[in-house]
Formats: sequence, C-alpha cells, structure tokens
Amino acid sequence: MTFPGRHNISPKKKISSSTGNGNSHVRSPLKGKGKDRAEDGGTSEAQKAGKKAQGSNERKMQDEEALARLRKRMAGPSSGKAGLAKDQDEINKIIYEASKGSRFFLKEKETSERIERQIESMLADKDDIMSRVLPDSVEWRNQEKKVDVMIRDLEATRDLSRVVVHADMDFFYGACELKRDPSLTGKCFGVGHGVLVTCSYEARAFGVRSGMAGHIAKALCPHIILVDNDMKHYIETSEKVMAVMHEYDPTMAQASLDEAYLDITEYCESNRVDADEAVARLREDVKQATGLTVSCGIAANCRLAKIASDKNKPNGQYLVPANATDIMHFMHDLPVRKVSGIGRVTERYLEALGIDTCGDIWEKRVVLALTLRHPESFLAIYLGLGKTHVAPTERGWRRSVGREHTFTPTSNLEELLSELRRCADKVESDLEEESYHAQKVTLTCKTSSYTRFTRDLTLGHRVWKADDLFRITKELLLAELKERKLTLRLIGVRAGTLIDLRKSQAAGSIENAFKRAKAAPSYSTAESHAEQERLIEDEERQLRLAIEASLQDRSPEDGPSVEERLVREIKTDRPVIRNMRDERHDLLVDDSNSMRSDLVKLEEHEEGGGNCPICGKWVHWPMQATESQAALALDEHLSEDCQTGANAEASGRDNGGTSRLAPIFDPRYAARKKKRRIDSYFIKPAGS
Repeated sequence: MTFPGRHNISPKKKISSSTGNGNSHVRSPLKGKGKDRAEDGGTSEAQKAGKKAQGSNERKMQDEEALARLRKRMAGPSSGKAGLAKDQDEINKIIYEASKGSRFFLKEKETSERIERQIESMLADKDDIMSRVLPDSVEWRNQEKKVDVMIRDLEATRDLSRVVVHADMDFFYGACELKRDPSLTGKCFGVGHGVLVTCSYEARAFGVRSGMAGHIAKALCPHIILVDNDMKHYIETSEKVMAVMHEYDPTMAQASLDEAYLDITEYCESNRVDADEAVARLREDVKQATGLTVSCGIAANCRLAKIASDKNKPNGQYLVPANATDIMHFMHDLPVRKVSGIGRVTERYLEALGIDTCGDIWEKRVVLALTLRHPESFLAIYLGLGKTHVAPTERGWRRSVGREHTFTPTSNLEELLSELRRCADKVESDLEEESYHAQKVTLTCKTSSYTRFTRDLTLGHRVWKADDLFRITKELLLAELKERKLTLRLIGVRAGTLIDLRKSQAAGSIENAFKRAKAAPSYSTAESHAEQERLIEDEERQLRLAIEASLQDRSPEDGPSVEERLVREIKTDRPVIRNMRDERHDLLVDDSNSMRSDLVKLEEHEEGGGNCPICGKWVHWPMQATESQAALALDEHLSEDCQTGANAEASGRDNGGTSRLAPIFDPRYAARKKKRRIDSYFIKPAGS
C-alpha cells in the first residue's frame, strides 16, 4: 500500500542500507519514521484545523443570519413605517436585548425557528426542482414562454380608468389625544400601556412603533410618555372623518377607524377638477371638520393607492401617474414587504429566492413559476395591478363579533371571570348595535407563554345576551382548567355564525307576518323579547323534528325517535351541539334537495301560489299578491287544510289517544315557521 508523503516501505521487511565506508547495517523500517510522521501529521492536522475553522465560520455566519432574522421578527411588522429615523439594525438589537429571556422572546424564537424549518423545506423542494430543470434547457425556455403568456394576459386586464384614493389618518389615536391635551405636542409619547396602539413621530425617531410592548418602548425611548387609550372617543372622531369622505364618494370602503378607500372618478368629472386638487380639498375638509390631518395615495387601483399613501406622510399626498410605464417604474425598486398581503413568511421565502424588490420578480419569474402553484399573484404585483372596484364591505361577509382583553398574567379564577364578563358585556353591546344574533360562541385565550388557543360551542338556538355569552364561555373555561393549570394574559369572547336581523327586516319580513297571524295572540305582548325568541326557536325545532317523524319509517334498531330526542332536549334544557354533516342524515330533512324539487314544481304553475312546506299541497293566492297576503294564505292552509296535520291527528285517534304530532301542528307553531323555510316556496311576481 502506498501512503502519500511517506516512504514506500513495507512494515514487515527489514531494509539493508550501505554506509559510506562500505559497511552495512540493518535498520528497522520504523526507525527514522517518526520525523516523517510528524511532518505529514502536521500537514494533516493543519488541514483539519483549517476545515474546522471554516466550518466554525460558516456556522457562525448562519447563526448571525438567524439572529438577524430573529431580531427583525422581534421588531414587528410596523418596523418599516414612516418616521423611523433611527438605524433599524440598532433598533432591532435594542428590542432583542430588552426582550431576551422573556416568555414573549421564547415564543417568538420558537416561531422563528419553525418558520426557518418551513423555509428550509420549501427551499429543498425548490432545489430539487431546479436540479431537474436547468437554465437555458428546453423545459426552462418552455416555462419562460408560459410566464410571458401569463404576463400578457394580466397586462390585458389593466384598468387605468378609475381614480382611487387611499386615505390614511396621520397618527390617528395620538392626534386625538393631542387635540385633547396640547401639552403633549413635540414630546415622545405613545397611546396604550401594555401594547402601544400608536406613538408620536418624535418617539418613532427612537424606533418606537405601534404594536410594541410598553417596556420595549421604554427601553428604546426612556423618556416616552404613555397615555391611556379611549376607544369611544376614537370611534366618535372616526365617524366625523368618514362623514367628510362620504361626500366625495358615497360608496367609499372604510378599512378601519383611521383609513378608507375612495373612488373619486365621478367627483372629479362632475366638479371638473383633477385628482390632485380633489384630494387636496378632501384633506382640507377633514382638517376643518376634525382638526386632524390625513395622508393620501392616488392611483389607478387600491394596491398602488395604499403604497402611495405612505410616501409623503405625514399630511401629504402622492400621485402615481395612470400609465403602465410609470406604474412599473414606481414598483420596480419597491421592497416586497411594502406590498399589502406579503407577510414575514412570504418575505423570507422570497428573500431566499433572491427577491428583495418587486423588480426582482421579473428576474426570478421562471423560478417562481416552477416552484409556486399560482405565480400570477406575484406577477400582478410586479406589473402594479390591483383591485379597481371600491365598495363598502357587505354585512353578509362578516363572520363574527368579538372582544378581547389583555392583562397582567394571572391564574386567579375570579380575575379571569371578571375579564370574561367584561368581554361578554361588550360583545352584547356590539351585537345589539350591529343587529346580529349568533349561533356559535368562542372562548379565546392566550397563556403567559404567548400560546393562543380557542374553544367553541355551536348552539341549536340564537344567543345575543351577555348572560348567555358569559355562561357558555365560563363553562368552556372551567372545562379547560380541569384539564390543566393555566396562567392567562388574554381572554376574549367571540360570537359567530351570525344571523343578520336587518336583512330579515328588509326582506319583507314574512316572519313578522306570521307573528301577526291569528295564532299570535296566545303570546302576550307583556312577554319579554327574549322569551318570545326562545319560544320561536323551540317551535321551529319541534316543527322540523315533526317533519322528519312524518316521513321516516323507524325500526327498533334505529335508536330513539326524533320525538324522544326532542323530549330529552326539553328535559335537559341544554344546547344541542350539532355536526352539519350528521344533521342532514340524522335529524333534519335534506332541505336543499326538497327545495330544489319544489321550486321545479313551482315553475310549472302559471298562477300564483306555492307548495305547503308541511304536506306539499299547492296553496293558491293571487299572482300579484304581496308577501303578507301570501303568508296569510299559507297560514290559513296550515291551520285548516294541511293534510299532514289532519292525517297525524287521525292517526293519533286511531291509536286510541291523542296524536303525538297534533300539538306540533297547532296553528301557533305552524304560523311561526321561519322565513328561510317558507320563502323558497313563494312565486315572486315578474319583475319583483
């Protein structure tokens, strides 16, 4: 065997060497080898040390990069806002040191590490794909052509006809406080104590920002003044601001208390002013009405307008010219994090791909197309495309109403229940103000280690009162505390699966017509609103169960009947937790199929009328009848001529007793059947 850098000597042989005087001697093959080994070993050790140092440096660089990313994460999403004059790296270091060792720090570190693992997995997938599709290969060029087609298609959708404005109040919560206390002018102050909702521009120069913990703000700016927030005052001020903006666009979309989107195209045309002048007027009108300033972005779509509104803050405006060349120039050097919708995880992934600015999207377009299912969204960002339609958010889009409170971490049950009650009271107030009822209640908690969790209960009836909300969430909390000991720093109540009361009233209110039917007097007007609602829900449930009972053939192996389940519900007086998938098969008639088949039947009739939801018989009323007239006709049928009800009563008498179903088909129950069940059976007059 040959060893590099050593004599080629077999260790088992003795080597004979001649000396200069002709004598010979025998030396061990190991003799004199130590020096060679030392020389060779020295080289090897130096190489090992060099590799070790190189590996150590690489690990150090990786650790520094991870630390920089963690510091950036600790700085939060508002770190790029206007007014942050101090060096951001220095700010990040201060925030990191002030947070180090805290539970919040540990939670953020854990989250950051989890995100890094996700990013590494995504990058591994990307590398695997890129190893199979090399640049300038046939597949690469094919992908390039596909992306070019995508871009052409997206460009064809560009709409430059609208003038969209994003109006963002300057330092809104702080400006409201300044107006009430002018002594704060020129000082570093923030609104809020546990977490800042905003801070003055003087404080931002030190790195303080919204969403920052109070003690971190103190670490960055020791002389900062923290002011209590007054949400009621902020809402009142916001309403005044929005009233002014409404004059410029009656269909404006309010995004929050302090920002809104407007389409002023019609305003500019009718008043014969350009966009810059119109926005200058708007800003002046807001200042005159409230004493507050607003910054605006003007562009052809909402995305560009929002980005532009941050360009000349505070108390300024910025216009992005409405032509494709200027728009793409505006977007080219814009950091991707400035684009609404790109969060920290997406930013990190794009950063790993070498995409820091929107212009980089073009350079990496093939990589994006190969690694993402829908690269169109990023290509649209590169082109500066966005939504051009501005309209207020529809009430139907709202999914829940909730309130949360943050407090000093505690495990004291009395304190937790007190905070829970506060939340329930506010949710009741919000539901009443917004005219909603709910069928789902959620408990929201955040532990002292910043772990957030929720527990919810879906009900078989409506809730909106604080007492009910508190009772349900209290039970959920107590159940959780039985499982484990908890120290909480946040608690909240959320009402979901909303029922819009305004929508019911605006739809002609068949339900109200039914309430006024002849069976209605059995409910005294002296009864409370809550009691009547409870009775209505009970009646509806009984009616639906009766429908199933009249249609089902039950064997003894099927378990308890629907009537028996109903009796159990009434006796236990507990909410029914229902699974919508099981509900169709186990408890209710398949509404969608029955409604579709009945609607087909309706189309075959030329005269006015509709099928009875109980017996299916055709009920006549005039073609031009109002909904109230139709409801009364149906009510009369239910009380006098409903075949299923008559058959049920007859069946009960044949069995030698009162029918199980007879009470359920009492007119007062049928007359109060919910609109969502009845409305689908009505034929609407043409053009209605």
